[in-house]
Amino acid sequence: MIKVSSVNNSLLLTFKKPNMWQWMTAFYVLYTFMAILGQFMNYASVFIFIFILFCAVKNRGRIVKRPVAFVWCLWILIYPILDNFLRGEYKLQLYELLSYGTVILFLIFADDDVNNVKGLLTGFKIIAWFNVFGILLQNLIPRLHTIIAWRLLGMWSYDVRAFTSDSTAAAFLFAIAIGIVFAEFLCEKNRLSKAIKLLEFIILFISLILTTKRSMLIAVIVAVFVEYIITSLSSWRQLLKALAIEIVIVLLGIGIALFSYTVLGSESGLGRLGETIIGIINEQDVSSLRSLWAQYMNEWRLDNTWFGIGWESFKNRIYNTPYGGTVPNGHNVYLQIMCEEGYIGLILFLLILVVTLIIALNNALYYSRQSVVIEKKLALSSLSIFINFVIYIGTGNGIYDACIYLYFFAGILLISVLDSLRRKGKNGRETY
Repeated sequence: MIKVSSVNNSLLLTFKKPNMWQWMTAFYVLYTFMAILGQFMNYASVFIFIFILFCAVKNRGRIVKRPVAFVWCLWILIYPILDNFLRGEYKLQLYELLSYGTVILFLIFADDDVNNVKGLLTGFKIIAWFNVFGILLQNLIPRLHTIIAWRLLGMWSYDVRAFTSDSTAAAFLFAIAIGIVFAEFLCEKNRLSKAIKLLEFIILFISLILTTKRSMLIAVIVAVFVEYIITSLSSWRQLLKALAIEIVIVLLGIGIALFSYTVLGSESGLGRLGETIIGIINEQDVSSLRSLWAQYMNEWRLDNTWFGIGWESFKNRIYNTPYGGTVPNGHNVYLQIMCEEGYIGLILFLLILVVTLIIALNNALYYSRQSVVIEKKLALSSLSIFINFVIYIGTGNGIYDACIYLYFFAGILLISVLDSLRRKGKNGRETY
């Protein structure tokens, strides 16, 4: 870490050696990067798992008491790990077990200091900008992009977007970065810096559009609107202004989406969104076969409506249908959990989501009224990550895909750390 200090009216650059927790954060970010590349994920799984265990032993196994993080760890242990082992028809591979295990270790052993975990957001932004370069290169110089992506990913398919193995991974990464940059934009006071953040936001949003993921577009719009509303609650005038601006933006966005589809077709996220709007108006199926997969889930869950058929059993059964090999999971986490874990599992999952959302909102509301910038940025960014995830998993496989849930649980850690500090009445002093 490089800091600027003032000594005798002169500026000196000093290097501060990263502590153990900052190394843990850095390696976790590196692990998320390996997850979107894919080919090195097995090695990364083993390395990060052993490293966090080493940190835990060095810290004498001290578990940080954070209720939100603990509940999510318990949920991961019961369902993706134990239930899959006991009842799952499709057993998790070693790297998948290590991925869930790494999340548990990270949530219970990571330090409770915001200065040690704030690097998560910086790391995610760096990975996002690397992929912004990738998706722009893909659209401007596709041959060069293919050469580079092939080397990085160790494979090639038409699903590759930017430098990720599929468009979903790239889109979720851009969505996270948009929420972080928008939080920085809202917290920034300097006009020039604010303009730069706005430019970053626009570039990231264009990159998201190029992934063609309509669900992510909707999730991001909701997430940044919530961020904006929270920072506008200081007066009725600001709140009404924020609502008016958001209504105008939504109407304008719908118009642009319809125009994009009419003129340019469905080759972009906005075009696909316009196609979806028209399809809904015409009472067409716009689910891209998700309604068919939902029928399978609703049929198979009848085998055990209260406790489900077992974690990842949908994946096993789908291989015996005409869609085997092309549909790894149901593209609707809520329905899939109801299928695999029954009403009991779905109720528990929804309950944890609602409680976490309430805590994340409380964090954002509380820190938005504080003078310290770092907690405000972290609170808004972690809330944005959470909202993106909750909306996306209605049409995707987020809780089953490491390239998604590793980012999500990093957001859970930030929410739990901020909740812990808020309850203790502590505020940090350092800004970034």
